[in-house]
Amino acid sequence: MHCRLVTADISLSEYFIEYPVVDAEQPQNLNPGGFLAHSHSTLRSLWVHSVSAAPNPPTCFSCLTSLTLYFSSDVFCTTTLVKAYPKLEELTVSDCLDLFEDTADWSRVRAENVRDQMQMGSWRFLSLYDGTISSLYFLGLTCHVSTLNLYDSKFEDYGPGPANAQMFRQVLRDARPSHLESFLNENWTYLLDSDFVSFFANVELKSWVLIWAVPDDLQVP
Repeated sequence: MHCRLVTADISLSEYFIEYPVVDAEQPQNLNPGGFLAHSHSTLRSLWVHSVSAAPNPPTCFSCLTSLTLYFSSDVFCTTTLVKAYPKLEELTVSDCLDLFEDTADWSRVRAENVRDQMQMGSWRFLSLYDGTISSLYFLGLTCHVSTLNLYDSKFEDYGPGPANAQMFRQVLRDARPSHLESFLNENWTYLLDSDFVSFFANVELKSWVLIWAVPDDLQVP
């Protein structure tokens, strides 16, 4: 594709969305980088669904400031995104739990992403992250993020609600946000735990908007 795009929205057909083909070991699979290469100096916004946004061959999109990843294996390698989109300002990521075959991989993927950013660098600053708590946890961002719009992940198939609490605390430590919006499901009651209340007392926020689903049997002391 020889035209120079400013925005791009790339998704697979309904068949591939229902049966996604995403391989963390082969990020070149289903990669749009080849036909976006001519737009490397003009592309400002990219939205991808069930494909990787990491360009292959490696390409630097020097003007891109907004990236949306929906069911993308890119959560497995944060530094690849950093290199491809060095001027990124806004990152939106959907829930990616289904990409993991084993919950034991959660901590490993995060640790590898944090290590690689410490060694190879990360973004200096992001103005916005919009997405699930778990995806931000996996990305392991080491940069400051001014505004976090966070959504609970659905852990019904993976274990009890405390996973949300652990990840929530960690991403707040990492991102050090000034503004927080959190949209939590019925498992949000971990916010009432004394440990979480103590943790939040040391979080410096200018604003926090909390929206939650209230369980029918909730009893607040």
